[in-house]
Amino acid sequence: MLHLLLPILIGYLGGKTTGNQRGAIVGAIATLGIIVGSAAPQIVGAMIMGTLAGKMYDLFENKVKKQFTIGYEMLINNLLVGIVGGVCCLLGMIVFTPLIASVSQMISQAILWLTEMKMLTLAHVLLEPLKVLFFNNIINHGILTPLGIEFAQQKNSSILFLMEANPGPGIGVLLAILLQGRRETKTNAGSALMIQAIGGIHEIYFPFVLIKPKLLLAVILGGASGTFLFQLLHVGLSAPVSPGSLIVILTNTPTNQLLAVSFGILVSIVVTFSCTFFLLRKESLNVGEEKPNDEECEEMQPVKNKKIIFACDSGMGSSAMGAALLKKQLQVANLPANVDYTSIYQVKNQPDQLIIVQRELMALAQQQAPSSQILPLAHFLEVENALPEIKSFLLTTSRVAKPAAIATGIDRNKTEKVVFLYAENIRGSQTMGMTILTQLAKQQGCSLSISKLPIEQLVSEKETVYVVTTTLLHKNPQLAELSKVVLVEDFVLTTTYEQWMKGGVEHVLVHKGEAIDQ
Repeated sequence: MLHLLLPILIGYLGGKTTGNQRGAIVGAIATLGIIVGSAAPQIVGAMIMGTLAGKMYDLFENKVKKQFTIGYEMLINNLLVGIVGGVCCLLGMIVFTPLIASVSQMISQAILWLTEMKMLTLAHVLLEPLKVLFFNNIINHGILTPLGIEFAQQKNSSILFLMEANPGPGIGVLLAILLQGRRETKTNAGSALMIQAIGGIHEIYFPFVLIKPKLLLAVILGGASGTFLFQLLHVGLSAPVSPGSLIVILTNTPTNQLLAVSFGILVSIVVTFSCTFFLLRKESLNVGEEKPNDEECEEMQPVKNKKIIFACDSGMGSSAMGAALLKKQLQVANLPANVDYTSIYQVKNQPDQLIIVQRELMALAQQQAPSSQILPLAHFLEVENALPEIKSFLLTTSRVAKPAAIATGIDRNKTEKVVFLYAENIRGSQTMGMTILTQLAKQQGCSLSISKLPIEQLVSEKETVYVVTTTLLHKNPQLAELSKVVLVEDFVLTTTYEQWMKGGVEHVLVHKGEAIDQ
């Protein structure tokens, strides 16, 4: 799993982030090249190679796309996947594997030297600031975990598994804020403290440190003190931990080292708490002071077709927590809504979508989803204070130029021309829809001339009936100007076609009309 499954999954995800679905396949192929070329686990290499391969495929596809002839897209795309994937695989074996191996060897030697010199605590000078900047997953799973596994195979445990995962610095910071912060901040810190200690989501305390950068000194000293004791007592964990919860850490601690590991975490908490308390002795953090108007929240009504996405770096920890908190608050306010969470790199650009991110990811969110609304927060525990903005989003109706429906069916005395529309070379389901409609028309005795057409080549014809999905209509409001439209949720759903063929059913065959609220 360490040598094959994990690197390929990481390479696949990296390729998907930069090159969509086909880029994901190219990323997996490229990752296989560096796996074959190296005897060491290639988790870091997979992160680099998968992402680069997906981007390379995306660049080539954009260059070649203009040369596509309609009907040959799948052939060209598949050939492109094979060619780019093969080239990246060879580059991984010949070029990147030796390069990554050299860098990994240098890092390993540096950590071994620090370990032998009893100076591993110095690593926290870089480790803690990088953690707070949301590089914690890359550091833990990309660097410390592979090296820790090698060391654990020799000594049955490794201190490297504890360096990033140690919850002591986060618990210490949140404890100090809980005792010294303002009332609103205390509430946030109290909730965050349990999530940090038991849930193991370290990202929860990062915003508190970023608001007051001088607290970096506290977390550096706290992390270093814990590592100093771990190293002094020769303790570690038997396996990697994720998330960095006290429960998971103690479960993966050898029985004869439980007391020493617990003591090291406790010292880390005390040192961080003391430093934070000292640094904040003359001031309090001002996080999320404004309270929402409860009366306004109670007046909010359920709204359809609106989606709220929490996005964080990995799409697993803090975003999942934020989504869960908001769902509870919306239920209390009798406001059921579609709330989900994901990685910021997997966010899709959609209208009628609110993306909630931490402020550090604001620019990336705008780049990923320019058509969506973005709501930045200092941390996801502030979501309660953001309910007025969320209410405004939910209650704002988007106006889409949609044809007004009439009760009209198929004229069986003539051959109707029907055209299935698609965009951005996304084809396949239209063909299935055409087949389904042809069979239904034959059963009902209707004569249809059916074809499909990209909207880029569309020239409106008054007597032609155009089959359009609601998603396509949302993205291309100009389609509402067509004279006749059959609106479907999906090209392969038969219910709409059956109603249309029978005739006399509203909301099926529609004519151009005035814009109405969706």
